[in-house]
Order: sequence, then C-alpha cells, then structure tokens
Amino acid sequence: MEIKVLHYGGIFLLFMGVVSLVQRIMVKAGSVYAVTNKRVILKTGVISRRALDLVLAKCEGLQIKQSVLGRILNYGTITVTTGGATSSYPYLSDPVGFKREINTQIG
Repeated sequence: MEIKVLHYGGIFLLFMGVVSLVQRIMVKAGSVYAVTNKRVILKTGVISRRALDLVLAKCEGLQIKQSVLGRILNYGTITVTTGGATSSYPYLSDPVGFKREINTQIG
C-alpha cells in the first residue's frame, strides 16, 4: 500500500515537472527581444501576449537580476523603468548583453 502511494506521488511530481518544462519552452519560443536605434521591443507569450514597445529616449532605468544558476546558464530577469511604469521580463538569455546593447543605442 505504501509503495503505491510513493509510486503515484512520484508520477505526479514527474508530470508536474514535464508541464512546467513545456510551459517554459512555450514562453521561450514565443518571446521576442529586440533593440533598434530608436526602440526597445519586448514581447512574451504564445497564447496570451505581453508586449512593451519602449522609446529609448524615455528609458530611465534597467535592472538585471540573476541567480547563481542564471549566471552559470546565462539567463536572468531584466526590469525596465520608464516614467512611473515598471515592466519585468524573466528568463531572458544574455541579459547583460541586452542591457549593453540598449546602453550603446542610447549613446
């Protein structure tokens, strides 16, 4: 009886892990991050869409958060501040390079 409970509990945990992995893959596949000479474009999502189209002249602050694993695997969260609005975009690959490109375009 105890072995069945452990067996079903393990299958449930495995299922939840697979669901989480598929969700992350879908977010990554549907994400677009771009920097042009006038704008920063951040879009995430496949079914529901979250987008930020930011004029570089109005960009007040950029913040990067990376965990130890994020530093090893080169991903992190970037937070963009404009006026009173703040938008965060998690699981961005190479956030330091993205911030560097924004700062290069700003001048």
